[in-house]
Amino acid sequence: MSSILRIAQPRAVLDDPHACTDSNDVLNVFGALFDALVRRGSDGYEPALATSWTISDDARCYTFKLRAGVHFHNGDVCDAEAVRFCLERMARPDMGATLGAPGVYSQYLTGMQVEVHSPLELSLKLAAPVADVFDILAYGHIISPRALATAGDNLAARAVGTGPYSLENYSAGQEITVRANPAHFDGPPRHASISWVKGATAADRLALLKSDAVNIANALEPDAAELEGCTRVNYLAPTAIICMFNAQSGPGADPRVRLALNLALNREALIANVLYGAGQPLHGFISPLHFGADTVAPPFTQNMDEARRLLADAGYGAGVTFQVYCPTRLPD
Repeated sequence: MSSILRIAQPRAVLDDPHACTDSNDVLNVFGALFDALVRRGSDGYEPALATSWTISDDARCYTFKLRAGVHFHNGDVCDAEAVRFCLERMARPDMGATLGAPGVYSQYLTGMQVEVHSPLELSLKLAAPVADVFDILAYGHIISPRALATAGDNLAARAVGTGPYSLENYSAGQEITVRANPAHFDGPPRHASISWVKGATAADRLALLKSDAVNIANALEPDAAELEGCTRVNYLAPTAIICMFNAQSGPGADPRVRLALNLALNREALIANVLYGAGQPLHGFISPLHFGADTVAPPFTQNMDEARRLLADAGYGAGVTFQVYCPTRLPD
């Protein structure tokens, strides 16, 4: 554990750890600072702060046994009361979100009750079964309640978790540095410290990499030239690109028209030519990276003859024109 890792990414900012976000540059840092009850693994969900769990037959009650001997970076014990505090705070309807819509987690967890059975055991009871509950818990960062109580608006002071690294320096908007937590339950982390530095544009990040100012550059242009001595890693984020049709009025109200459009769409060409290959065909409204994706129904394959037949049956044999509304800012 002697290396120092430097990473260039679009932003170097902290946020409230309980605000809903899909910003990779924030989640990269949070993954170093915090642990959650569970985490994603190669074959589903794995233990993290929870070593095991049971689920009631009605899928509403989840009982977790916690890992013993875990401490926050400020020395406080991470126990069931701390986890309860964080889950209840995360589920508050007034908690923010990167996309500007408060209460995102609360929409899933409204009516949730958290019961502490012992310092190392608690139960989470939902008002109704929620298929996404482990997706949510994997981002349920557990933070020191004492740190949260005293931090006020200081985002750096809130960043007190149990993760493999603790916060060392925060230059808002410019650089974040964390140092290794040798007492982490997974063992000492690989690097002595990690720094995330701002490279506002893909060209800025590429220049930092070329000059050896950083070891890793995130979010480069898909067609960026390969660099000698560098390894390129492509990864897929669980983001789905979906066009939604007006099914109440107009051509999209006819299911034959909607099916025709699905059959006419060349998903592979869109991925190859628009996303530079960084995508997977989507055959439903749930990404294959999410729990609940339909893996049984046959995928759509392009069939122009059937698409034309369906349009003709719907009264659009001469063609149909759609007006597409494409918002240019988040959250849409």
